[in-house]
Amino acid sequence: MPDLAIRLVIVAVIAGAAVLVAWISRHRAAPGHPHVELLDSGISGDVVLFTSTACPDCRQAIESLKRTGVAYREVTWEIEPDAVARLGVVGVPLIVARGSGGETVGQVAGVPRRRDLDALIAKAGK
Repeated sequence: MPDLAIRLVIVAVIAGAAVLVAWISRHRAAPGHPHVELLDSGISGDVVLFTSTACPDCRQAIESLKRTGVAYREVTWEIEPDAVARLGVVGVPLIVARGSGGETVGQVAGVPRRRDLDALIAKAGK
């Protein structure tokens, strides 16, 4: 009987640790990215998504944007490397929102959480 209790405690501790690690990895701060200014960039669109064809997180970001129904412009590193380099994009996916004057009003690096994406789209007035 004591062996069973000890085993149950061990299983509970391991399960609790796994849940804690999963929660921390999901709620940690999104990776930072230097500011990307779209004003006078020559890139159209109120919401711009920078991607790479070999990036699984980029596919998730595309799906997240599609679910919002907001029109966006995708700039792919392999297709438009000059634009990506000129704007200083150092990591993908990166979603950048443009204000009514054409200036950058916000950006989200990595796979966006829904609330972060909604806040970014609201900044763009969409």
